Amino acid sequence: MFEVLWGRLRWRRAGGEGMVPRLVWTLAAIGFTGAAVTGMWVAYANGGHKQAVAADNMARHLWGQTTPRYVVTVQNGNGTISAAPPMTVTLTASPASPFVGQSVMLTATTNEDVDGYALDILDQTTGQWVGTPATSGTTDTATVSLNSPGSHTYVAYVGDPDSTNAPVAQSAPLTVTWRIKPVVSLDSVSTVVTGRQITISGTVTYNGQPVPNETVALSVSQGTLSARTVTTDSQGRFSVTYTAPSSPGTVTIEATVQSDGLSDSKSFSVVSPSIQSVSFDTGTWPPTVTITGIGFGNQPNTSPNALTVNDMTTGWEAGHITDTVHDAVQPKIVSWSDNKVVFTFNSAYGSGDILNYGDGEGSWVFRPGDSLVLSITPVNGSALTANATYPSNAQMPSVSLNSLSPMSVGQSETVSGTVTFKGSPLANVAVELKATAGSFQGGNGGTRTSWGTYMVWTDSQGRFSAAYTAPQSPGNVTITASSVGVSRSGTISVTDITVQLSGQVTSSYGNQFSWTVSTNTPVDRLGYYVTLLDQTTGQVVGTMRQGTSQTFYTTITDGKSHTYVANLYDAQGHLLKSSQTLTAYPGHSEATGSYWVPGSCSTTQQCTTTRYLDCSMYCHWVPVTTCTPVTTCTPGHWETSYTYVPPYVS
Repeated sequence: MFEVLWGRLRWRRAGGEGMVPRLVWTLAAIGFTGAAVTGMWVAYANGGHKQAVAADNMARHLWGQTTPRYVVTVQNGNGTISAAPPMTVTLTASPASPFVGQSVMLTATTNEDVDGYALDILDQTTGQWVGTPATSGTTDTATVSLNSPGSHTYVAYVGDPDSTNAPVAQSAPLTVTWRIKPVVSLDSVSTVVTGRQITISGTVTYNGQPVPNETVALSVSQGTLSARTVTTDSQGRFSVTYTAPSSPGTVTIEATVQSDGLSDSKSFSVVSPSIQSVSFDTGTWPPTVTITGIGFGNQPNTSPNALTVNDMTTGWEAGHITDTVHDAVQPKIVSWSDNKVVFTFNSAYGSGDILNYGDGEGSWVFRPGDSLVLSITPVNGSALTANATYPSNAQMPSVSLNSLSPMSVGQSETVSGTVTFKGSPLANVAVELKATAGSFQGGNGGTRTSWGTYMVWTDSQGRFSAAYTAPQSPGNVTITASSVGVSRSGTISVTDITVQLSGQVTSSYGNQFSWTVSTNTPVDRLGYYVTLLDQTTGQVVGTMRQGTSQTFYTTITDGKSHTYVANLYDAQGHLLKSSQTLTAYPGHSEATGSYWVPGSCSTTQQCTTTRYLDCSMYCHWVPVTTCTPVTTCTPGHWETSYTYVPPYVS
């Protein structure tokens, strides 16, 4: 092995001609080991290392190995000889892991003075000696560097510079790797809320690979850091807690790798908590509200009044809570993060307060164009407010009002309709009913409001209804159903109640008549009744208590005309209206004129029949007729003509 190494390397001369005293050459000729040993320690005692070098060379030549080395110790006149430890050499580098372009100090160290030998350092990668060899002392140094990433292996040798023999000692190979300087990179820092804490982190890498156990120094222009220096982990990552100042502003944080001075900085904003925007999703019912901004905290605030929406246009508030009163409509949080809060409302949205709430729209809802004030209070923070306008194009529910039929004064009918959202029924929403005249009653939860309208609630199918009673005066009445911010109106024609009487002859020879009483509205719905009165006799022929018409029959037996009338009474028996009167006339003969009947004479035979007994043959009676002419004369005179008039009604 030595020959291979020495074949390509020559020791450099270390100074002096290395002359060896004759005593050493004489002793070297002794072939016995004991003589050689005696000669060596004598040589060391008289000539030092240079003579030892010569002896070593001679020993290698004679025996193929260097001479053993001994130490003579004399104490109290007694000498002791012991084997000396072999010469050793170590090689170190500082820094051990340099960066490209950085100088490295190589230091070779022996365990004893190399006087007579040369201590030198070889770059095995290039085959070149580096530095200047040391011919005395125990250390040798050399400065090396690389301008690009790479590795070189170095070995320190102790040997005779004038010989091609193997070195006396050599170090273990030492490989030095020049690497690219570590690069520090801070992670992006988001906007920070005043007084809040965040984690600032980064990575130290070289050549794209993480650098563990690297020290990073940190500084910040405002606020405080939990540590000023940190050490990277096995992934080259580091982190530190930053506490923002109490005032907003721009903050710069800088991270510096202590080993090479490379740094990175990031600037970010410290802001006060704020609401930046409010948006509404009106495609759902109830609507969904999204508040974006910063500083809301990552935990929902469930304290009273932490999230409210005040409708300034109609005067109601969602989410308001006091010690004794909770508004029916409360927000339902969908999600809550530091920069976004999404919420909707509970089932009371669309309901109404019949005692305190009178926006004229029937229920607690936001209507297109309403002015809203939203308030959100972060945990351990102050309330943040923002103004918003409910979208003018917001999708709203639909209110339908079933067709309204004409009515009579005082008549009662059912007014009904439905409330839907995108075709689906809305249950338990308030519907406010208003009429320009008349009144409402009944219905699901029907209650008269303190401001004079009537409120009902929809059923599970979104349907609502109430009984409507028309006013006592005729005219057009407008009925309005208002719910969830939408109104629908219809018109009812209210007419005065009428009573009519019609009659006809049913039998001309029997003087029989039929009478039909009719009204324009069922009397039973009004609680009214109608009587047919024979005004001639004062007798009630019959009474109609339901429906709109009834027929009665009469017969005239006294040969006189009779007058009839239909009278409308209320439930208390008060006469409200009367029909026109009709008179029934029975059939009778009626003189139609007179004429002259002239006088005349006529002759007639007046005959008398008698009988006599004839007994000419046998006795029997025989009739005998005797006739005498008689003339009779009638004087002229006037006579009256008559015509039969059948019964009729007038």
